[in-house]
Amino acid sequence: MDAKLAALIEQRARENPGWGYKRIQGELPGLGYRIAASTVRRVLRGLRIPPAPQRSRTTWQQFLRTPAETMLACDFFPAGGAVTVRRLYVFFVIEAGTRHVHVLGVTAHPGGARPCRRPRTC
Repeated sequence: MDAKLAALIEQRARENPGWGYKRIQGELPGLGYRIAASTVRRVLRGLRIPPAPQRSRTTWQQFLRTPAETMLACDFFPAGGAVTVRRLYVFFVIEAGTRHVHVLGVTAHPGGARPCRRPRTC
């Protein structure tokens, strides 16, 4: 084994502690070296460099819940009409992670200001 190659493998392993044997082996062809993963393993064992730690796998359920904790959903729902002649719209926000509902306001015109029918009185 070439001492220069062994030094390069050691350098890659120390600079990138999360890389495993196969990742280091995969990087070497870009530098002009083609060797087996078992050779990388043998060199690192000889230098007493342990293999990269195993990553914890995120489950699909954990992956989907993480952004849900910060998401908000908002909408209007109609209220009134049965008791009063006017129809009102309630603007609310739901926190997706906790399912808490926050009422932010009530309006008769959710699209904006009511159009003026009599210009002199508006």
